[in-house]
Amino acid sequence: MMGKKEVNQEKSVKSTIIEWIKVFGLAIILAFVITLFIKPTLVRGDSMVPTLHENDYLIINRMVYRMGEPKNGDIIVFKSDLEATDGTNKDLVKNSLVLISNNNSEITSIDSLTSDTVSKIALGEPSSVPAGKYADETLTSLAIKDSLSDKLVFAKDVKEVLAWTASGNADVGFVYLSDALSNENVKIVETISEEYHSPITYPVAVIKDSQNTDAAKAFEDFLFTEEAQNILKKYGYKSVE
Repeated sequence: MMGKKEVNQEKSVKSTIIEWIKVFGLAIILAFVITLFIKPTLVRGDSMVPTLHENDYLIINRMVYRMGEPKNGDIIVFKSDLEATDGTNKDLVKNSLVLISNNNSEITSIDSLTSDTVSKIALGEPSSVPAGKYADETLTSLAIKDSLSDKLVFAKDVKEVLAWTASGNADVGFVYLSDALSNENVKIVETISEEYHSPITYPVAVIKDSQNTDAAKAFEDFLFTEEAQNILKKYGYKSVE
């Protein structure tokens, strides 16, 4: 026979187990209820810059539009159908980040940025201009961003970087290769290695709900032909390997 002490211990263990079961059960119920009303989502891509940036974390209210209509300024999250008919997105081409100067400059490489010959370095605002973000990543990867902080001047877009550099208001600037080739008043000092920044790619896809799927797919196929890729290369883009 079990003594009084053993009986009490057994009751204590059972009570503890029951309490833990209640706690886990309540946690599961709460998690289920919460996911009915909200959903965490990670931002992918730069399409919402400067409002949202890649890898920003959002908590979505799933119920609000069951009770009313969207208002001006609301951020609406939805599952995109922008994917290829085989269920995947395809990268069409890549771009390159380049360091440019005006045609009269004697600057020859990115190593010159830390020298006294360079006083102003133009780049897009990293928080709102993708090319600026890639430039910021490059300077960080090269461990020279902090030492150049007094030289950095931030533009609202790549066109402004081009204008400042072409006019000599900035000694150098960071832009896409496709932009540099469009301005005859600047020259490419150096093409930045892809190891220093995130990939610069441009995707293409046929929307599943397209009313002209066959024509869209035919055009997509054409974009990957040698003829189309050669045209894109003339404007600074590269094939995705």
